[in-house]
Amino acid sequence: MIELCASVLAANHAHIARDLKAAERSGIRRFHFDICDGHYTRHLIFGDQLIRDVRPESTAFFDAHLAVYNMRSILETFLPSGADMINLQYESCEGHQELIGLIRDHGLKVSMCFTPETGAGEIIPFLEMVDAVNILAVNPGIGGQQFQGRVLSKIEQLARFIGQHGLETDISVDGGVNAGTLKDVMNAGATIAIVGSGIFSGDIEENIEGLQRIIN
Repeated sequence: MIELCASVLAANHAHIARDLKAAERSGIRRFHFDICDGHYTRHLIFGDQLIRDVRPESTAFFDAHLAVYNMRSILETFLPSGADMINLQYESCEGHQELIGLIRDHGLKVSMCFTPETGAGEIIPFLEMVDAVNILAVNPGIGGQQFQGRVLSKIEQLARFIGQHGLETDISVDGGVNAGTLKDVMNAGATIAIVGSGIFSGDIEENIEGLQRIIN
């Protein structure tokens, strides 16, 4: 079974709390916040204040994805923000183990995020260190990109390693996941599907109901 996670980047930014609550009423229990610094990524998107402001509006699980440079200093602003998990961008940070320890010291879960170009061989060593790995099927920081199907074999390799070694590490997939790609992501072995416009574009309730039918 795979769990849906709503990517807040695709919500109406003038009404983020409204859209988040609408998705939560329709059964979404996880939300993904893309944090982009305009340097590692093309666009400047969101900050810790957004999570602080919407945290009282929801009891759902919040995942903050830090697609940034200067990871340590930015991370420290998110540790007390109300996020439940910090997702570190592998390619843009140094001292991965130290940062993982810092997040755990604050009682939060930790995920490591990987671009489509990073192979399974680089990801596998992290599977025993983190609660989840987030496999990007698009380039980080830009919504609405087309799903890169080449990541499916990588997901399969990771899921096989997790099963063979009795790990409980989640595999989330982010970028281009929608009604047309959800089944492939699920069949490859992902446990969390991060969906943006597939939830927030149009009628949120109808979109979620359609995705749940695919899962079930």
